[in-house]
Amino acid sequence: MKVLVAGASGALGPPAVRALVAAGHDVTAVTRRPAKRRLVEELGATAALADALDAGAVRSLAVQAKPEVVVDLLTALPKRGPRRVAELEATNEIRIEGSRNLTAAARAAGARRYVAESFFLIYGYGDHGAHPLEEDEPPPSRRGAGRAYQRPIDALAVKERTVRESGLQGVVLRFGGFYGPGAGTEGFIELLKRRRLPIVRSTSVTPWIHLEDAAAAVVAAVEGARPGPVYNVVDDEAVSLAAFLTTLAELSGAPRPLTVPSFVLRLAAPYLARLFIDSSFRLSNRRAKEELGWSPFHPTIAEGLRTLVEART
Repeated sequence: MKVLVAGASGALGPPAVRALVAAGHDVTAVTRRPAKRRLVEELGATAALADALDAGAVRSLAVQAKPEVVVDLLTALPKRGPRRVAELEATNEIRIEGSRNLTAAARAAGARRYVAESFFLIYGYGDHGAHPLEEDEPPPSRRGAGRAYQRPIDALAVKERTVRESGLQGVVLRFGGFYGPGAGTEGFIELLKRRRLPIVRSTSVTPWIHLEDAAAAVVAAVEGARPGPVYNVVDDEAVSLAAFLTTLAELSGAPRPLTVPSFVLRLAAPYLARLFIDSSFRLSNRRAKEELGWSPFHPTIAEGLRTLVEART
């Protein structure tokens, strides 16, 4: 099939493009950064330049490419990741306006299917308990988040609604926290070896997903998902950020991370504290397994991080 991938140079973009090309699809990979053109071409895709916030440019590109399926991986996150909620504002905008422009362009180009990236924060902050959340959970309460912290949730909700109401065969993939090559995990290893990445003890857990497993889910959604559903795309086991970093240190031969009080993280990276310390998420991936025929090759972070470390050595 002819597939257009928007956001092709983000964390998920390269592995998704690589997986789609390997599956035999004719991929047009869109990035807003000219310096990334060579990257996507080396993956076997046709590179195209456009800013998703430029509705005319996106429409023109899509009409020319004539894709059967459009894959929306649009984000605008800082390279080191968002530490403060204000650093999500560019991503909020592109999730709202960029995805709106891209769905309109997909319709104009005659595409039939639209596969969109979403994120587990759609379930809202707070402790969600021991029961894994299903995709049909009611939307989170707006109370208590604060306007700035509520905006990323609202942006995700608007994006998902835009896909559902687009008139296309919309499929939404709610991903866990990305890890693996290209997700910054290698940088964590170097910081751990220098003991510059401390941990905060917490009972809160987070859903994770290896980038290669996320890319496999994109291919499955492009090829076989029934239109309409939302799918949680996460590992089989949610673990705390402290467990993630401790496991990474053990596997890479780094010293055991130092432990610091939670207020240190709240001062240095308040958004991360809100997401990883003050909130706890367990997500069910049952629907993705049953309906997409997908399952994570790395079912837990132990397998995924071991693969990463072995590949580096």
